[in-house]
Amino acid sequence: MPFGRPNNSDERGQHYSSESDELGHRMQNLFVIVLTRQLGVAVATHDQLGSDLGETYAIAGSTTEEDEEQGIDAWFFNGRSHKWVPIDVTVTNDRAVLKHKDKREQETGVRVVRLNAAAIEQAARGGEWGLKQISTAMNELISST
Repeated sequence: MPFGRPNNSDERGQHYSSESDELGHRMQNLFVIVLTRQLGVAVATHDQLGSDLGETYAIAGSTTEEDEEQGIDAWFFNGRSHKWVPIDVTVTNDRAVLKHKDKREQETGVRVVRLNAAAIEQAARGGEWGLKQISTAMNELISST
């Protein structure tokens, strides 16, 4: 699944460090691993977007264009509502960045999934606290979409 931007600028043209970019990519990839290997979420292809996958929960990677132009890291299929939901996975604590993401969510519907990097890393190792943090975030997404 392709995640992230190839350059060091966000959609506002604001420069950010390659270290935070690398952390973001690592966390997004670990997030997908946790969803699929630990929490039973199916892997879907981008070609399946728009298809009803029944009561299955699934995740599909976004295209580079979707990521760069719309801030979509992945697509999540909600098996409860039978809808594909664009998501932006973030581990940032930067209030300005979070405010921008929240505004974009209201304007475009790209749902922000806020997680703690330590929770993702712990969940990837099978830690209960991390798995609970991710489960809670995903359950909130499922119940609200």
